[in-house]
Amino acid sequence: LTVAGGTFATAALTATTIAASGDTTIADGYGLIVGHTAVDTTMWAAYATPEFQVLGTAADSGIGAVRYSADAFGPMIGMGKSRHASLAGNTIVADNDILGKLIWFGADGNAAATIGAEVFARVNGTPGNGDMPTELVFATTADGASTATERILIDSTGAIGIAGANFGTDGQVLTSGGAGAAVAWEDAAGGGTASW
Repeated sequence: LTVAGGTFATAALTATTIAASGDTTIADGYGLIVGHTAVDTTMWAAYATPEFQVLGTAADSGIGAVRYSADAFGPMIGMGKSRHASLAGNTIVADNDILGKLIWFGADGNAAATIGAEVFARVNGTPGNGDMPTELVFATTADGASTATERILIDSTGAIGIAGANFGTDGQVLTSGGAGAAVAWEDAAGGGTASW
């Protein structure tokens, strides 16, 4: 079926193959839902509902990316951030802007979902032309809490912060707090024994 111009609308379209000869686009504000007939908003009650969703009741809910090529490169999943208010605008980001997040949710039994953990990249300094200082943050949600807390931070220089931007002081070492407790920076000469 060839439609030359105008608008072609159908309530339901069934196809086994779409052989596109150009880019296939979905307008801003509309979604692409795989495995269901509508957008799932329940799991995203604590965050913005994404326009691309893969839903299923088994392994069919996974997302895969594979690259077949005789070189050293693998597939990529990229995230980006601009402070421009319209699509494709290139307004520089600022210190503390989040460039992208991976978030894990879990149904909490109340027709909603709660964030269990996050990993995100955050601008850590003043960006400029070809310069994007960034830190990586790992956050988890404690038992009884409803939000994730920063646990490990790797800043733009490679310094490691424990429980947020706590980098310890020169000469301190990471020390175990035992089962069920967080690690902490401790003075290596503060007591106890050590062996090498």
